[in-house]
Parts: sequence; C-alpha cells; structure tokens
Amino acid sequence: INSCCSKWIQSLVTFSGASRWKSEESVHREMAYSSGINTFALSKFKQLLETLGLQEHYPNKLSLNKVLEINIEELQYEAPTCPKDIPWHFLRLLLGLNPSAREMQQPPADSTQDTAAADDDFFGPEAETDTTASINPLDIITALLLCADTFLQQEVILKLSLCQFAVPIILPCPEGKPTFLLGPMRSIVRRYRPHSLSKKIGFIEESMATSELPTFAFTRLGRCSLSKSKMLNYIFSNSQPHLNYFVHSDMISGDVARKVSDGMIELCWYLPSGSQDIDIIPEPLAIMNLRGDALDFPEHFSFLSKVATTVFVFFDCLNEQTEGFLLSSPNLSQKLFLIPTPGRDQMAQTNHHLKNLLQAKFIVKDQVLAKRQKNEAVFSQDVRSKIVEKVRMRSGLKGTAQSLQKMVSVAKESKFLIDEEETEIRRTRERSAKCIRSILNEEVKAVRETQLYFQGDVWEKNSDIEKKLCRPKSLGDSNVADYVGQLKKERQELCRGLVQRGMSEVMREIMQELQTVGVNRKLFLNYLRYELDSRSRTMLHDQRALNREPEKQVQCQEIDDQLTEPNKNVGNSSLGLEHFLREMGLIYEVFQAVGTIPPDIKPFPSIAADLLLEGFPLELMDGDVSNIPVQWVSSVLEEVDRKVGPRSSLFVISVLGVQSTGKSTLLNTMFGSQFAEGSGRCTRGVNMQLLKTSGKIREQGCDFILILDTEGLEAQEMSNIGVEYEHDNELATLVCGLSDLTLINMSTETASEMKEVLEIVVHAFIRMKTVGKRPNCQFLHQKIGDVSACQKNVESHKSIERELDQMTNIAAIAEKQDGKVSKFSDVLDYDSKKNNWYIPGLWCGTPPMAPVNVGYSQKVGELKENILQHFLNRRPSTITEFISWMKSTWDAVKHENFIFSFRNSLVANAYNQLSVKYSDLEWKMKSEVYSWLQKAHTRIRNCNGDLQELEDTLKNEVLKFIAEKKNQKLNEIEEYFKTDTAQAHLVERFKAEMSASFETECLELETSTKRKCREAVIRQKNMNKLNNILSTYTDKIQERVGQLLHKLKMQSAEQSESELSEAFEKMWIETMQSVEYQPQVIEIERDMEMSLRENMRIHGRVLTEKLASGTSLWDLSKLPLKISQHHIEASKRSLMKRILGKANAVCSKISNYCYYKVNSEKNMEEWVESDCLVEAKRIAAGLISQCKLYVEETVKNGEDYHPLLCQELLREIDAKLQKADGDSFQVNELFTTDVKIQICGYAVQRFQEKHDRFCDEHNTVKRLTSQKNYYFTIFKCIYSEKDQSETCAKLFCDSSLKPALLEHLNQVLGDAIVCHIKDGPNAEFKSRKNLQVGIMLDLRKQNSFEAYCQYIENTQNSEQEWVRKQVLNYCKRLKNQESTIYRIAAKILKEKVQLMQTMIEDIKKSSPGEIELFLKDFKHRLGEHIVLPQGRDHVFKNAPSFVMKLTDYVQGLDGSLLQSIKGWDIEEKVSNLSTDPSSELYKMLCGCGEHCPFCRVPCDITSKSHEKHSATYHWPQGIGGCNWRWSKELATGSCQATASDSYCYRTEGESYRQSITRTIMGMFGKAYIETQCKRSDSWNIPFDLTAEIPPYWKWVLFTYNKQFAEKYKVLPATDISDWNIPWEKITAELEAEYAVKIDETSIRPTQRHQEQQRLTCPLPVRTLSKC
Repeated sequence: INSCCSKWIQSLVTFSGASRWKSEESVHREMAYSSGINTFALSKFKQLLETLGLQEHYPNKLSLNKVLEINIEELQYEAPTCPKDIPWHFLRLLLGLNPSAREMQQPPADSTQDTAAADDDFFGPEAETDTTASINPLDIITALLLCADTFLQQEVILKLSLCQFAVPIILPCPEGKPTFLLGPMRSIVRRYRPHSLSKKIGFIEESMATSELPTFAFTRLGRCSLSKSKMLNYIFSNSQPHLNYFVHSDMISGDVARKVSDGMIELCWYLPSGSQDIDIIPEPLAIMNLRGDALDFPEHFSFLSKVATTVFVFFDCLNEQTEGFLLSSPNLSQKLFLIPTPGRDQMAQTNHHLKNLLQAKFIVKDQVLAKRQKNEAVFSQDVRSKIVEKVRMRSGLKGTAQSLQKMVSVAKESKFLIDEEETEIRRTRERSAKCIRSILNEEVKAVRETQLYFQGDVWEKNSDIEKKLCRPKSLGDSNVADYVGQLKKERQELCRGLVQRGMSEVMREIMQELQTVGVNRKLFLNYLRYELDSRSRTMLHDQRALNREPEKQVQCQEIDDQLTEPNKNVGNSSLGLEHFLREMGLIYEVFQAVGTIPPDIKPFPSIAADLLLEGFPLELMDGDVSNIPVQWVSSVLEEVDRKVGPRSSLFVISVLGVQSTGKSTLLNTMFGSQFAEGSGRCTRGVNMQLLKTSGKIREQGCDFILILDTEGLEAQEMSNIGVEYEHDNELATLVCGLSDLTLINMSTETASEMKEVLEIVVHAFIRMKTVGKRPNCQFLHQKIGDVSACQKNVESHKSIERELDQMTNIAAIAEKQDGKVSKFSDVLDYDSKKNNWYIPGLWCGTPPMAPVNVGYSQKVGELKENILQHFLNRRPSTITEFISWMKSTWDAVKHENFIFSFRNSLVANAYNQLSVKYSDLEWKMKSEVYSWLQKAHTRIRNCNGDLQELEDTLKNEVLKFIAEKKNQKLNEIEEYFKTDTAQAHLVERFKAEMSASFETECLELETSTKRKCREAVIRQKNMNKLNNILSTYTDKIQERVGQLLHKLKMQSAEQSESELSEAFEKMWIETMQSVEYQPQVIEIERDMEMSLRENMRIHGRVLTEKLASGTSLWDLSKLPLKISQHHIEASKRSLMKRILGKANAVCSKISNYCYYKVNSEKNMEEWVESDCLVEAKRIAAGLISQCKLYVEETVKNGEDYHPLLCQELLREIDAKLQKADGDSFQVNELFTTDVKIQICGYAVQRFQEKHDRFCDEHNTVKRLTSQKNYYFTIFKCIYSEKDQSETCAKLFCDSSLKPALLEHLNQVLGDAIVCHIKDGPNAEFKSRKNLQVGIMLDLRKQNSFEAYCQYIENTQNSEQEWVRKQVLNYCKRLKNQESTIYRIAAKILKEKVQLMQTMIEDIKKSSPGEIELFLKDFKHRLGEHIVLPQGRDHVFKNAPSFVMKLTDYVQGLDGSLLQSIKGWDIEEKVSNLSTDPSSELYKMLCGCGEHCPFCRVPCDITSKSHEKHSATYHWPQGIGGCNWRWSKELATGSCQATASDSYCYRTEGESYRQSITRTIMGMFGKAYIETQCKRSDSWNIPFDLTAEIPPYWKWVLFTYNKQFAEKYKVLPATDISDWNIPWEKITAELEAEYAVKIDETSIRPTQRHQEQQRLTCPLPVRTLSKC
C-alpha cells in the first residue's frame, strides 16, 4: 500500500458527482477505515510516544494512582528539561488546576550550528523559529489520553473542563477507529442558571453527559487564513477575561504542526450565570470543534451535521470540490452557516460557488457571514449574534438539542468506537445498573429503611447510647449502675435485631460485585456512583423547588413538616456511594460487636482496604450521627498494613475551616484526591484517602500520606437542630488529634474569620498537647489576590499571634494547663512568619464561565512543597500506631464534656465572668424566694380559715414579690454592663440572652414556688384532717365522758381518781386503735446522687465510673480516702519557677518534717511522699472535716430534710475546693470527686437521721399520745364540775403558747447573741486585728508553751476554740446574778409576751364575747410571728371566763418561762441553738488560714478571695523554725527587714546546694524573699528595712527561747536579752498599734480607732494599710 501512495495522491476520484484531490493523509485515513490501521499516522504516533517517553504506557497502561504518587522532587522543577519530562509536567500542572498547563515552556532543541553571527545581525532577517523539536499541546493531550487508563482519562478530562479547556469527545486513534469518549464526560457536573430562570430563584445542576443542550459545531474546509479556534475563543469569551478554550496558533507551541490530533473533535460548553451584565449568551449551549480539514474527515463532518443544531464552516476558497462536499449533506441546509475569508485572488471563485449554493436553495443569503474589513473582535460579535438568535428560538431547538448520551447512536453510524461499548465496561455498567435498578424509583427514605437499615435509626440510637455511656445526660432518677447496665442491654438488643435481619438483597449483590478484583471493581463503583449521584441531583432539585414555592407544593401536613426542616430534607434526599460503603462498614461493626462474623462478611475489611489502596475515599467519621465505627476502621487499616507489608508508615494531613471555604477543593488540587467538592455543604463527617509516596519521602520511611477531609465548622444547619458548637468541638479535637499537620482554612485576609474558629482549634490543640501530640499548623487565607497582602499584614500577623497567645492562655486555664502552656507556640509548631499563606481565589470572575486563577494553583503548589519539606524532618507513624492513636483519641473525645460553645476565647472568658455574676444573682433570687416561702409556710401552718383562699392570696403575693426582686436583679445586670468596662462590652450581645434567661429562671421560680405553696397547703389540709380527727376524738371523749358522767351520777359512790383514770384509759385505747400513721418516704441518697451528678456535669467522668460499679454513696464514703499521685494536678508555674520551686519544696518537706513530727515512722513516710502529696492529704482532711461540721450545723435545726440541702452542701464544698485550688496544689477531677463522695455519703446518713427525727417528732400517734394528759385534765374537770375557764387558759398557755415561744426563742437567740456581742463595748470581735490581740492576751495569761505551739501550728482551730470560749464566757457572764444569755432571752420573751398582751387587749376591745372569735383573731395576729398548734379550739367553748383567765396567765407567762430558762445548761444550750453564734462571729473575722513560709504568722486578710496573702506584722523567724546557717541558732530577724541578711540563715534540713543557692540569691535582697515566696506563689512580703518585730512576739521568743530551740532541734537565739520587755510596755505598744484599750477582762476600742472607723466607713475596719 505504501508503495502506491504517491500515485494515489495524484489520482482524480469522484465524490458524489464532483471531482476533488485527496491529500496523502486523507488517502491513508480512508484506507485505515477500510483496513483498520493507518500505518502513516501510526508511525508518527510511535515516534511521538518515543519522544515523550510514553511507549511503555501504551495502550491505556498509565494509571491514576501512578500519577498521584507524592514526590517532592517533581515539585522542584519549574519547567521540563527534556521532552520526556513534558507529559509529567503537563499532568502535574493540569491536576493542580494550572491554566498554563497547555502553554508550558518546552525544552529547546539541541543545535550544533554556530549562530553567533546571526545573533549579531540585529537588523537582518528574523531567524526562523525551529518548531521541529516542539510538540503541539493537542498532541500531548492525545498521547496521554491514549496511554491513560479509564480513571486517568476521567481525571484528565475533568481537570481540562475545570480549567475551561475544551475536552476531546472524539479521540483519534492511529491504530483504529476514533473513539467517542462518553464515560469520562459523566464525571463533569456543572451548575448554571439560564436567563429563562431569571424570574425564579434556582439553578440547574446536571451531568454534561446527560444534559440536552443545543450544539454548535465549527469546522473548516481546506486551509483557512482566519484561525477558527482563535475566533471561537473570541466568540464565547467576554473581553474581560478572555478565555482560550481552544488551542490556537498564537499560543505557545500552538503553531506547531499536529501529528496525531487531527480528527479530534473538541467539546466545551457555554453556561450562563443568570446575570445579564456578565453573560454574553443567555442560554446554555455546547460547542464542538473539529480539528483538521473537514475534507479529510468526512465521517466526522457527517457526525457533526447530524448532532449539531448549527454548523459553522470556515474556508478561504470555495471550489467545486468543497461545493460538492457541502451538497453531499442535504440535511445540513437549514443549520449551515458559511464564514468565507477569501484572499483577493480567491474572491471571484468563492463568489461564484456561493451563488451556486444560493441558486440551488441550499442556503440563503443570511447564512453567509462575510468578515470583509472587520477585525476579529467585531466579527466575532456578528457570529455571536447569530448564535444568540438561534439560542433564543428555544421552541425550534427542542428537537435538535441532544445529550452526549443520545449521540452514541449517531457515533455508531459514523463508525466511531464507543468507550462504554467495550465488552468489560459494558458488562460492568450493566451489573451496576442491575444492582440498583430496584431502588431507583423508590424514595430515599424508603431505600434507607428497607436496604440500608444498618445505618438508619438503629445506628443513630446505638451511637447515642455509646455517647451516653461516656457522658450520661439523661439519668433522671436512675441509679448510675442501673443506667449503664440498661444502656448496654439496649445496645446489645439493637445489634442482635440487626444481626437477625442480616444484609439486604441490594447490599448482598453489591458486595458480591466488590469481591471481584482489578479494574472491574473500580469500574463498577464508578458507574454505581454516577447513577446514584444523578438520582440524588434530581431529588435535590425537586426538594429545592419544593422549598422555594411552598404555597404550591404543600399539599399535606407531612410536606409542611418537611418545609420546617429544609436542611434535614436536603440531607435525606441524598443517596450516594458513600452510604453503601458506610453500610458495609456498619454491617461488619455490628456483627463484630455481637461476636460472630459470618464467612460472607469476613472479607469486608479486605475489600475496603483494597478500595483505600486503589484511591477511593472511605468514611472515618459518620457525617449523619458523628460517630466512628472503631472496629471497622481498625480492621480496614490493619488489612492495609497486612497487604502493603508490616511496619508501613504514614503522615496524616487534615483540613479545618468554616463551611464553604474550599477545603475539599484545596485538597483535591494539592494532592489529586477524590473528595466531593462544590458550593454548599458537600463533605459530611470525616473522610480519608491514602496516597502513595515515592522519592525522598519514601526513602525517609513514609509509605503513604493519609488525607483527612472534614465537614465545615459552624454550619447553620447544625445549629438549627440544636447541636450548637459541641459537634464542632468534637470534630476539631478528633481531627487535630489524628493529624501530623493541620490546615486551618479561612476565606479572609485578617483574623476576623479566624476568631470564629480559633477557640475550637486552640482547645483541640491544647487537649492533644496534654497527651503528647504536637501537630504543625498552617493558616490559609483564601481569596486574597493582592500581592502586597503578606507585607501589609505583618502587623496583623503580630496581632494574630498575640490573640493566639491570649486565647491559648485562657483556654489553658479552662483545661487546667496554664502551668504548662502559656503561648500558642507551646502547643504546636507555629511561626507567624512562615505558617501564614495568602492564596488567591480559585476563580477569576463569576462561575460557571470564570477561568481558573493561575495564582491559586501556584500558591497551592508552594504550600504542598512546604508541607512535604516539613515531613522530611519528621518521623512518620506506623499504621498500627495510627490505629492505636485513633482509638485513644476517639475515646477521649467521647468522654469529653466540651464546655466551650463560644467561638472566641476572650468572649468565652468574659462570658464566664458574666455567668458568675448571673449565677450569684440567681442564687440570691432563689434564697430570697426561699425565705419568703418559709414565711408563707408559717402562714399556712397558722391558717385557721380557708386554705384555698390563702393559697390564692399567696399566689398573688409571690407574683408581686418575684416581679419586684426580678426587676432589682435585672437592674444589677444592667449595672454590670455599665460598670464592668474591661470585658463586659465583649459580651454585650449576650445581655438580651442573659436577661431572657433570667426571665425564664424567674418564671420557673414562680412556678416552683406556687407548686411548693400548693404542696404546703395540701400538707396543711392533711394536718387539718388530723386536727379534725382530733376534734372527732374530742367529741367522742366528751360524748363518752357525758355517758360516763351520767353512769357515774347514777351510782351512789363517788369515783376515785384511779377509777376515772381507768375509764378514760379504756376509752383512749379504743379510740387510738383506729389511728393509722404512714410516714413520708424520702429517698435522700437518690436526691444527693442527682445533685452530685448535676453539680459535676462538666467533669463527671470519674463520678460516673465510680457510681456505675453499683456501690452506693454511703458505702463509697465509708471506704478510706487514700490520696495518691493521681489526685495531684501539675503545678501552674513556668519551667524556671518549677525548678526554683522544686528546691524550695525540699526545704518545705524537711521543714514540715520538723513541724509536724509525731513519730519516726510518720516522718519517714512524709519524707518519701512528695510535698504536693502531703499538701493534698492535709487539704483533703481539712475539707472533709470542715464540711462535716457544716453538715452537723445543718442537721441541728429542727426542720425537715429538703432536697435543697444537697445543693447547698455541694455549693459549700465547691467554695472550699476553689479556695484550696492554688499554685502549690491544684485540684483535679479525681480529687474533687473523691472528696465530694466522702462528704456527700456522710451527709446522706446524717440527713436521713434528720428526716427520721422529724418524722418521729411529728408522728400522729405520738402527738395524740402527748395530748392525752390534756384531754384527761378536761375530762376530770368536767366530771368534777370545776370552772373550765381557768383550766383551759392554763392548758392553752402550757400546751400552745409556751412551746411556741420557746421554739421561737431557739430560732432567734443565736442571732441575738451575735448582735449583742457586736454591739457591745468589747473590741475583740470588731476586727481581725482585735481578735488577734485578744488571743495574744489570752495566750499570755495561760503562760503555756504548748498553747503557743498549738496556735502557731493550727491557727484556725485555735482561733475557733478561743471564740467559742469567749462566747460561752460572754453568755455566762453575770450581772445582778443574771447571766448574759438569760438577759438576752428574757428581753426576747418579754417583747413577745408584751406583744401577746397588746393583742389580747386589742381583741377584747374589738370583739368581746365569743371564745371562738377571740382565738381565731388572736392566732391570726400572732401567726406572723410564731407558729401555734391547732385543733383544740372547740374544747374551750364551755369556758366562759377563758379570755379573762388567759389574760392573767399571759401576764405571768414571761415569769414562768424565765424561771424555766434559769435552769439552762448554758454550754449545752448554746451548742444546740439553730444558729451557732461563735461560728457566725468567726466567719466574719477568720483569715484564710495560710501561714508565712518563714515565721508562720497567719494571713490577716479576711476577704474570701485575694491573690496574695499578707500580714501587717511578722513574727521573729525563729518562731517559724528558721535558724542561722553556721551557728544553728534560731533566727531573730523580721521577714520584711532581713532580706539583705537572708543568705546568712537556713531552715532546718537545708542542703549545702541550697545553702550555696541561698548565698547567691542573698545578693539580691528583696528578690530572694520574693523567690522564697514563690514556693506557694501567694505571699506578699514587702521589703522594708525599717520594719520592726512587735514587742509581744519578741517577748514570746525570749520567754520560750529554749523550748523553741528544743522543738526545732537547734540552738537558742542569742543577743536577745533586750527582748525581755516589761508587760506594761508591751501593753502600751499593743494599744498604740491596734488602737485599743486593754483592761483586765477585755479590750475596748479607743477614741482614735472609733474616729478611723467613722472616716473609713463603709470600708471594713480590718483593711490592712501596710499590706
């Protein structure tokens, strides 16, 4: 055949009646159609493959996975160095979305000619460009597509489309027929908005393979002087920007002769955005461009004439041959446009043949578009106007618009090969269609319920149970152990139900297909994905339309309900490949949980591992329920490790950012990953994809890069369903915990958006830091195109870094890591100069026709290189390590109760302060309402009328009361925002929310108070029933007494006392037998457990674990509390402070060894234990002791148990724990939990005893029995016919008024004693300083060294005991033979008795006469002050002189009562008062209990919260055990004045290294003292050389010098002979310093002190000026 080529070239042949000449290539091509092989083109193609180095990859051997291998070396070459680099460089640029990929600078050709002379000739003829070594970009694309496998073809064509490049639809093949590429077109999905939808809100989203669009074809006949491709770029582009859809001759290498790409038909689309200002064509259309001369490709031209709506033909000269060629296609007549561009010598001939076509009526004149003298820009507008005219005729285009899928039949007629008709591909596609054919017509919800039920509601319930097991949220009244057991049982039942149901038929068919290996499995999944995505797009389109026009679509309540949750519906309309892969994983997870895995399910992890290795993304975290199937993911990764070899390693890269900031697009561009992308919420949960490595990275030991793509943070749809930010916190913590490098993606230039995500990220990083993870972090600012952005934002970088440091510090405090973490760089590898990237936007303009920004691709490439360089210096993790890390991280996330729901740390901190303020106001409100409620209960108990009416009255009163208090508290909130100028403005937007919350709280209080009033009324009604019973019994008694009297009167003998008693006893027994009493059952332990869980809901993991064991609180509290190292939190101090503190801690331990020595065994124990451990034990013991005292105080009062007592106890514990939380010891969750369990368990028992005692006291039977004597007295009185008035009056006073007055006295006497002492002349209780003076005087009076030691070592206990003794002495103090407590009680009683007398006289004046009215009025008036027993009024109706007799008895009531209280045991009485006066006094005067680390003086400050401890005067340091280093003598200096001499003395047990340190530090004087104080980091000791030691304590050290020396095992102090100060001088000094007057019995304030107190009012007199 080749030997005859030259003859055939010159042969004249006939084509449709017209003669023409065929070129050499056309002859070979025609022969190829008949023989199947074009040897001429094949030889050129093989030469091209050899030049490009692709011969080993032909045909279709180049895989996508090979291209996507991560290699840092290829990123370091900016241009190819040889022709063999060209295809790889092209692919790297194209897959990186670089629009310059087709215009790469190709390597120059080798030349041995000396061109120096020519180069020197500047004005000579221009040297011809040698293009023999260059390759046309279309040839490169053709060669790559012919070498690529199906999946790489798909990726290349997809990226060409994204870059707005034309894509091949007909691919020429030198070895056979051209191929119609339908398969790769299915992956191209575009969104657009035609102008025909301009009046509607919406868009069209569809696959370009199935989109039916009008097609406009462009060809040329012969050679053409006008570049057709360039003209197409003009026609379909705006002037700004101009797009090169098609390669043309004016592009780099575009003028190089094509070798293999002639015959290619390129395809692109014009898709409008909906904007009339941007769109040049109003409706969508497809453009096809035939490469080469149409005369050489008649089949291609025939194909275009059949599928195109309009065909444009370019030509220079129209001759007989071309005229005949056109006439050979009669169906082309109506759709043809001719564009002639003849030269001068061709114009006549072209006109002649055009007229022939007009005369033949093949065309009309309007179908000829002559360029004439117009430039290309103007002429392109003319052509465009014709296209727009055609497009606007939409009705005429309906029949001609075809989708690519429908063009297949025409392609077959043209003898093209169809890629999807290849046998294996066709069979695979048929199998995928068969698998899902049964579900395509079903609703998504139905499909999920019938086919994908493993991930339905059951999976959601299972996930919820799993989280509840870690974070109980709805315990209710259940016991924790029962709750956990019930949850586990429910989970097992759910799993068993799924196992019994088994796999669905659809899943079984799909899994059978997935068990095939090789290309077929990937093809199957690809086609499955296409079908499912296409269906989902249709469903989503319908759902969006429904959401847009609800008034037309809502036909039933079901749809109406859907419209209220549009985001949820959109998610439910989605059904993709990921759901079937998720189902596969969950099937395995469920069967694994049950424990039996069938043989057909065992291969699932192996299949998934193959998919992961083949480049398919798999789901790590389920996006619907935010859960990880841990067993499934672990098994898959273990299979990956097994398949690629043991000890395989990887690096993990993740991305975080708010929704729709281009995270998936970034990863896909950077690494070629396959994550779903697009506007809106595409990614759900966390997806992972494995990419292989090569080159240096693999040599470093890294086999894979694992990419984690996450869903967007702060999604609106998440907040709509009430999840708020907890979901984001979990996601950020998990992703950061798994990553070696995290990309923080933002769409702004500065920190504005960063502030929205930094809180989540910083908290996540800090949590990972606590377990050793330190990922690198890169901040990406997208859509920043300004070249000066980086320089202009230098200051912004610094500001960001400062904000990061500040937020990190605040977050660290919240996480109790502020001692370890102080700035952002402590948490992760971050440099503000290197870790901030400014990346331009992806698009230059408005999609869908916007071109890709080359700057985006370049910056992403730089970022990728930086990331890989970073990994070169790091050690990768093995897959086994990653699995372990994933499990532990996810377990930590599940157990974590995320406290932050705010997106900014500063705002969170300010909000926390606001919450504290709000909490205080809330508690005050509750306390005031509770106080009102107590008064209301008194009124209810005293009510003798209509209880329902009283309840209504109380309801109205409580409304007014709460409204008044609420307004006061709201005003305080308003004032807070006005006065707290530091941070209140940060939470200004929460003010309305806080006020609304307070309104809600008040409403709840109102409801609760009404309910409690209602309950009290019900209880009183029950009491009234009891009173009615009592009345009934009284009536019966009176009736029986009447009968007995009648019977006895009938008898002649007078009845004796015993006979009367016997008769009454018999009647009483018979009556009491009918009385039933059932005490109220209260589950105090349940109340305490619920309160404890609520109190520790933030950090309740340890509590849940302890209670889950099934052991009760009471039993747990009986277990001995063993404080260990696990109870101790690390110190907050910095590294240097910790080093210094460690040295000082040794001193402290040795010092403590001396201070608290009891026996050698205990000392050795404390020596072994750390200083913090000893401190923790001391604090724990003190806390438990103090709180038990609080419990005892609570139990003492006579009220019944109330659940509020549990909350109050926990509030007290929290206050003491907060006080104990310091720098030397930091409270952690385990310590808090164990201490609370000890206290609460103890309180449960004591509260139960309190309740039992109350029930016993109010036992109905006992109450009736206690009144037996009362009724018997009445009985005898009636029998003896005595005057009942006197008896009843006496009984009323004895049984009602006296007990009520004594109960009232017991309630108020404690407070009265406190007020009496405070108002008295003595000064001991005016201020803490005066208290100290009083104690010092008492110690001097005792003259006991042991007493001083007790005071020094246990100051608070000593002070409390002293106050208690002083109160007792005060109460016992006699005046006129009467004790003080007697006088106070007498005053209270006399006031109440006088009040009663006044009431009686007033009532007698207003309503004299009837006894019932008198008692009713009397009790009503008295009811506001005391509670009177009820139920006996009717007994007094036969007492006509009752009021007169009552008046007499009341007059003497105080005397009888005073006589009874004279016999009080004062000490016992004071201890049993409801309010302990000594405790109340000491609370106002006590310090914090901390001691100076040198002299042991206690802190003077009485404020509950103070940053630094201080004392007005310090003691001699020898009292605290300090001694001189060389002489071993007790030190005598003051802590304030001896800083310059501090190096000269040492504490007991100090080492020589510490002595040397002390010597060096001594040179710094004040600095040394401050350093020593860092031991607790809480004492303020100002340096003052003039500071003097108080004479009193000089005298103490002088007096007990030897005893102190013996105590500390050192030598006595010397040179203190002048410290033997006379007591008169000490007294005078004390009076002068403390402004008091000391006498023999007490101290009194001086006039100067009273004046100072008046001038400084309202400041407390205990303010320490010198501190």
